[in-house]
Amino acid sequence: MSKDFNHSAIASFIGARLHHPNPPCNGCGRVSSIKVTQYKTKFDSVRIYCKLVDDDLMMDEWRSRPNYTYSLPTQEFINRCWERDAEHYRRCYVEMVELLGGYAAFIDGADYYVLLCASEEELDEVVNGCEENTYHCGVNYGPSIAGRQFASYDELKACVKKVMHRVPGPVYNVV
Repeated sequence: MSKDFNHSAIASFIGARLHHPNPPCNGCGRVSSIKVTQYKTKFDSVRIYCKLVDDDLMMDEWRSRPNYTYSLPTQEFINRCWERDAEHYRRCYVEMVELLGGYAAFIDGADYYVLLCASEEELDEVVNGCEENTYHCGVNYGPSIAGRQFASYDELKACVKKVMHRVPGPVYNVV
């Protein structure tokens, strides 16, 4: 499908959706703890540089809980933030593809495109490629993605599959 879409506008839209809190009319507050450091077009591809579960944003959320005590976040809380952020990341891209009528060529530059796989089979193929090439598809240095370390690649795949089921919709065939 060859369409002439403005990749800078796509980058701005996705970057804003990932990072900015909801306006008061949509319910106040942050949707995620994703920190977007930059969004732009590079080599005619959309680039959005971001971090899931940013330490400062996550700590703000931890401290804002009604039962907050002076303590560090639990691993369970951090994992919940990661899963919510991964779902929000996928949802922003899925909805952008839907808004553009299926146009998805801009996704090839996604930081964590393993979260954007269109099917479980594709996820298996991508992660298997990651095991052979440890800095590929947003999965780096063993079974970790977006700052979250997993005990094994199978555990990583299981977690991403949960995200895929919660936010359905084929995104883009990245393999």
